[in-house]
Amino acid sequence: MPRKPIKRSDLMTMTNEATAPQTPRKPDGTLTTHTKNQTMIMQVFFNHDSKETFEEKLLRVVLAEEMVTS
Repeated sequence: MPRKPIKRSDLMTMTNEATAPQTPRKPDGTLTTHTKNQTMIMQVFFNHDSKETFEEKLLRVVLAEEMVTS
């Protein structure tokens, strides 16, 4: 008997339910910046099981951004 195909929305729901924490997590850090009349507040969350350091991750993001803009 053929299996019923899984819809993308069903797959996303299953993934989110499986990985979502039960209680909201507090951010590991908060960054605030002011530009003209706008204030941006960014919350930073780290994966504590990751093997990559914040410095390595940030360098990777900056280099990727450079490649896109050049």
